Amino acid sequence: MSYLRNCWYVACMSSELADGPLARTILDEKLVLFRGENGEAAILQDRCPHRFVRLSSGKVAGDAIECPYHGLRFDGAGKCVHQPFEEGEPAPHNRVRSWPVVEKGGLVWLWAGEAESADPALIPASFDLLDDPELKTVHGYLRIAGNYQLINDNLLDLSHVDFIHPAARLPEGYETYRNKVEQRGDQVIHWLWKPGSTPNFIQAALRDSTSVKADVFSHLEWNAPALMMLRTGLQDPGEPEGSDLNLPSAQILTPETETSTHYFWTVSRERKKDDTSIDELYVKALTHIFSTQDGPMVEQAQEAMGEEIDLFAHHPVILSSDAAAVRARRILQKLIREEQGHSSPAPGKIAAA
Repeated sequence: MSYLRNCWYVACMSSELADGPLARTILDEKLVLFRGENGEAAILQDRCPHRFVRLSSGKVAGDAIECPYHGLRFDGAGKCVHQPFEEGEPAPHNRVRSWPVVEKGGLVWLWAGEAESADPALIPASFDLLDDPELKTVHGYLRIAGNYQLINDNLLDLSHVDFIHPAARLPEGYETYRNKVEQRGDQVIHWLWKPGSTPNFIQAALRDSTSVKADVFSHLEWNAPALMMLRTGLQDPGEPEGSDLNLPSAQILTPETETSTHYFWTVSRERKKDDTSIDELYVKALTHIFSTQDGPMVEQAQEAMGEEIDLFAHHPVILSSDAAAVRARRILQKLIREEQGHSSPAPGKIAAA
């Protein structure tokens, strides 16, 4: 499968590296992620160059990872820094591939393309709020057995909410909503307004007003390949947007393989930041919603599509509610074609650093 390469993908949550090396497949490549004693995260190919065993089954030793078979150690750049039983410096080819890494917003990001182009500023500015000390941010992770673009489609089209999310459904119904799709360069924004609606149970737990009704909004910003910031909130009818409640939420998809995806999400809030019961509510509710409702729909679609993962090759019926998702797919296709016109890494492999 062709992936967009010169961009940032989330490899893991920062908290996932607390207990030693982490094995993870990303863009069809088996990787090992670890944090050295210096506190820096590193990502290497999960294969020792000596006898090809998994480095992820070894341990962190100082700022390096130690192979469990013969004790060779490799630093964050993939260089062998220790080889028992051998005198002198390790051979130049005694190394493993590494990838540029940046840590931002409680997430470890991997640059999948040419190392010299790995600019942290290319992470969309909207994700800066994940480091905002005035906000409390909760992180979550799921693995979905479906192509990442199918999940893109799901998140960019909220018309399904009334049908598969009964607990989040507003009694007023989707037909009362207003929405607009806007394209700004290679970015897609789906604006959704729900005037005079009944807040859902998560919103009701945090809002200040005692009014039964509210003007609710859900605006989703999509950036290639699958980096989304969902801004939800509400206010009393007729008041300025977000004047009562703002709940920004990152929705980030990283392909594991062409038919499976790492789904990372966050939800941030500016009130009741010390209330751990709210954290637990988010994790329980959002994990339940996607693992038992959205996820199965994506996985059914993937099963039906079989080996042909290009949605358009199946000649699907296109509805008006698909406008944002279709635009995102077209933009991603264009970016991949443009990138491959300049350089074409081997299909299914991350370009080596």
